[in-house]
Amino acid sequence: NVTFSYELCRLFEDFKRNGIDGTQLFGLAQAAPQINSKLKDISLIYSQYSANMTDSGNDMEQLYLQLGQSLPVSYTEKTQIFIDGFESFTHGQYAIIGRMLLMAEDVYISLTADRVCDNTNGTHPLSYTANTAAKLIALAKKLGVQAAAAEKMERQYRFANATLRNIDNYVLSKPLEQDDEKDNAFVTAFPTQFEEVSFAAAKINNLVKSGYSYDDIVIVCPQIEKYEHQLQESLSLAQIPYFIDQNRIIVASAPVVLFKNVLEVMDKGVNSSTVLPLLKTQLTCFDAESIDLLENYIYIWQGQQLD
Repeated sequence: NVTFSYELCRLFEDFKRNGIDGTQLFGLAQAAPQINSKLKDISLIYSQYSANMTDSGNDMEQLYLQLGQSLPVSYTEKTQIFIDGFESFTHGQYAIIGRMLLMAEDVYISLTADRVCDNTNGTHPLSYTANTAAKLIALAKKLGVQAAAAEKMERQYRFANATLRNIDNYVLSKPLEQDDEKDNAFVTAFPTQFEEVSFAAAKINNLVKSGYSYDDIVIVCPQIEKYEHQLQESLSLAQIPYFIDQNRIIVASAPVVLFKNVLEVMDKGVNSSTVLPLLKTQLTCFDAESIDLLENYIYIWQGQQLD
């Protein structure tokens, strides 16, 4: 099963990022009799997977660990190192940072956090990053390297534009600045998602009429999976060209589905479970109306072999 294999590879990558090897996983399996057999199988597959990745030279975590052991002194000696913008590090990256701590003159690491140690049992929004800070301090202590007190940066350097700075202040519930710019930013609540997206579409059309091009405009949506279908419908009705930037799993893409179902037709024959997904990729010579008629026919005569 391609999807299962994909998810298993993702799981294995998580293991590697957290420094768990096949032997450790096998030991966990022995300590958990109720899930013993399945976990043992997974640990054996994981061990072989790790060996294959190492042999092929594609195991990034293994390369990180090797670099952490062999990073030349000349790269870091009498050097100040700045690591910026991270919320966490993998097992191999910690190995590299450890070697830098030992050999560099100074190492500065900036994190998006408001505390060094988390005392909320993971309920604070920045708990994950705070735990990273605690791990870095513990790593320095383990290596015998002095760690300076963490410095919290209160001043905002992010936005030079006053309007964007006010939006940021609004989100953080901080006082808004007084400036001469008017009506450049506003906050509006909508009773329904439909009205929210329709307003955005109308605003885009107004901007285009005033001289902007569609390339100048972007809708920033932190929950794209929630809004995607509504955006597609509203923007299409408003005749607004758009592109949705979203990661897709390759096994769900139309070419892969087409190829997979062609093989299933060859293996299992022509039936509704093999033909309909193939046609719905829209990569065949059948138009949408013909596909709809066929689907209705299959629905009425369920269980019958297609001619």
